Amino acid sequence: RERGRRALGRDWPWLPALALRLHHTFGKAFPPHRLDDLQRLIVRDPDFIASFADSEGGPRIRAWFPLHPRMAPPTIPGLPALPAEPGLAPTRKRQPDCLCLPTD
Repeated sequence: RERGRRALGRDWPWLPALALRLHHTFGKAFPPHRLDDLQRLIVRDPDFIASFADSEGGPRIRAWFPLHPRMAPPTIPGLPALPAEPGLAPTRKRQPDCLCLPTD
């Protein structure tokens, strides 16, 4: 519930029921190949659709959360540790590890 509040900027009354339906549909481990199914279930939810008529405006993405937790860098005896901060390591263009929706 707290993550939903942070992500959408307020406590929407329909969010717990939608989250429960999503959990029953996908289980604990969301399979990334079903992202289209996830989006379809959300945008077809009647309470989600009705929320756009709210006097304060509909839901807006205020923050995002990775779909998978970040892994700690591996440690190998005898080798220096890898940098934990992305800015300290050589970078390459990578795909975001999140559900990407338009944000305010």
